[in-house]
Amino acid sequence: MKMEYFKRFRLSKEVLLLIISMLVPSFVMGYSIIILSIYLYLIHFTVLEIGIVSTIQMIIAGILMIPLGRLSDLYGRKKFLLLSRSISMISWLIFIFTVNYYVIFMAMIIRGIGWSFSPGSYGALLSEKTTEENRNYAFSVNSFGNVAAASMGSAMAILPSILAVHGWNIVDSYKPLFIIAICMDVLATFILSFNIHEKSIVQSKKEFRFWPKKSKKVILKFSVVSLIGLGAGVVIELFSLWFFLRFHVVGNVLGPIYAISSITLAISFFVAPYLAEKIGSIKTIVLTQILAVILLIFIPLIYSLWIVATLFIIRNLLMNISAPIQTSFLMSIVSPDERGSASSITTSFHTIPRAFGPAIGGYLMNMGDLSDPFFITAILYLVSATLFYIFFISYNKKRSSDNNINR
Repeated sequence: MKMEYFKRFRLSKEVLLLIISMLVPSFVMGYSIIILSIYLYLIHFTVLEIGIVSTIQMIIAGILMIPLGRLSDLYGRKKFLLLSRSISMISWLIFIFTVNYYVIFMAMIIRGIGWSFSPGSYGALLSEKTTEENRNYAFSVNSFGNVAAASMGSAMAILPSILAVHGWNIVDSYKPLFIIAICMDVLATFILSFNIHEKSIVQSKKEFRFWPKKSKKVILKFSVVSLIGLGAGVVIELFSLWFFLRFHVVGNVLGPIYAISSITLAISFFVAPYLAEKIGSIKTIVLTQILAVILLIFIPLIYSLWIVATLFIIRNLLMNISAPIQTSFLMSIVSPDERGSASSITTSFHTIPRAFGPAIGGYLMNMGDLSDPFFITAILYLVSATLFYIFFISYNKKRSSDNNINR
């Protein structure tokens, strides 16, 4: 790749600030995905209950995304992003002040509600700030920033272990991370409030449709991501818990593993647009996912922590390197005034099936089965990648000759 290629990643100040506003929750996600399931286990949730609460959380979020995505198209995406951060703060405050089973259960649900405001609103707002020519690059920079922030966040998972060594109660040692999460939400709110401007909403609010009219065929085809969502829920949502059960390791080991995984993935996002230009967006998405499936199958068959960690890192890179290309592709083939709806609905397609996954994975792991969740996930990923190729390869060819597809 020549230096001229990297110049294409230059973005406007407002686009960069919008991306930065999402780095904040990504930083928190970096450690929360590692420590939350372990924290729930420490405050006496069973593995099965952890799976169930994750399932309920994602079902509620997935259902709410559909109307909220449409409402963000009508009333403004920025407002919904601000609501997302406010609701997130409430959930973290609950984690700080109580370990009551039922209240913590509700806090997990509130986290899901807060997240449901964000996916459609953010993708649509970022698309509004970009053009057809630089959208792949903007979404790649966004993914790079989010994963880089998550990698720094994942390194924070070691903090409870450090505090416990210095005499902190094991449960209390997690609470500084919850305080940091609130501070990050405040920072994101400040950036969004004073630096991001949104175009006036000109759509008629008289006719409200949950389902976008112009982009319905595209969205239906994108429903294949539901298989990836279900597969990811079975094992990916519980990966840190799986490491804990299989190798008896916690944040001081998992934090660096997740950090390295995130850093390598972040760097790879600069390669994603190059691959899309050379072999096409659809081939890039499908090829990398199939390679990731092959590695996923080997993970439960190996009993060395460090070999498994290496496979985990490479698999994560291959499975997610094409994520910005897939998002950019969707935003380019749907009607601009339905982007929030399209993004929310397709995210919902991914989220709701994913919600059932932790209950399945949690049940199997609770029974001592640490292998079958991986094989179930691999099959679902493979079917999804195959269907995605069949449904969209014609769009890929069409885009190369006509950048203004009739949507």
